[in-house]
Amino acid sequence: MSTEIVAYQPGALSEEMDYARAVSTANMLPDNYRGKPADIMLAVGLGRSMGLSPAESLYRISVIKGKPTASAELIAANVRKAGHRLRVTSDGTSATCTIIRADDPEFPFGVTRDLAWAQRMGLAKNDNYAKQAETMLTWRAITACARIACPEALYGVA
Repeated sequence: MSTEIVAYQPGALSEEMDYARAVSTANMLPDNYRGKPADIMLAVGLGRSMGLSPAESLYRISVIKGKPTASAELIAANVRKAGHRLRVTSDGTSATCTIIRADDPEFPFGVTRDLAWAQRMGLAKNDNYAKQAETMLTWRAITACARIACPEALYGVA
């Protein structure tokens, strides 16, 4: 049995904080991180655990009501990277996501999101749903299905 001792690297935390402070004022930074270096550090750390670059972490992980939330694109990528199959069908007013786990190919998980669901959730009046309902319903179906079918592929990010 081999054990490794990893030495603490002085300055690593201060270097990360310097980076976070520097980018926290960038115009290209998503609004939810602007002026919040501590949130930037947390997002970059979460992203690192998923194999993401700092920039990708900041664009694919958002803070919503104080919780880190992965974008639907990141969730779909992680599901596929984990070896599971993800399929989406939509007809403009509804979207269905089906995930077939690599370790249980006989049992498909499926979630459908439609305009009636968006109405019940109070989302239908949201500008994004009015302008691009099919896209919004697709993203919601993907995230809901992944949470049920393969939460381990989300790395603890909702």
